[in-house]
Amino acid sequence: METEVKDFLNNQRVGCLAVALEDGTPHTSAVHFSCDAECQRLFFQVGKESRKFNAVNERGKARASFTIGFSEKEWKTLQMDGDLRLLRVDEDGQFQKIHYLKNPEAKQYRGEDTAYLVFEPIWWRFSDFSVGDPPRIIGS
Repeated sequence: METEVKDFLNNQRVGCLAVALEDGTPHTSAVHFSCDAECQRLFFQVGKESRKFNAVNERGKARASFTIGFSEKEWKTLQMDGDLRLLRVDEDGQFQKIHYLKNPEAKQYRGEDTAYLVFEPIWWRFSDFSVGDPPRIIGS
């Protein structure tokens, strides 16, 4: 991803995650997120009772979309499609360092009923409508 897109991801904390449930029904919710240094993987902390967790847990992974950027002041958005899966045990240390640095308040919600998800984008598009007409659009 280009530096402009990475900077956008690193300066945001909340986005909208949409996941396809087992019966094909979409489920969408606002979530806090973090990402690795190259912004190739995004991380989420969710409850094990959540529909997001159930969608992934039942099949091992789920197709998902993630959108960031809702401000009419900034006029920038990032839309991504990809795969959502459970965090592997060997990834847990990296998650803890990355996610809790960006979202320190999330530590208070971790426990036995907490799950960690990883989103790996397959397609993405960054749009910057603040630069005029035409907007600046960068994509995968």
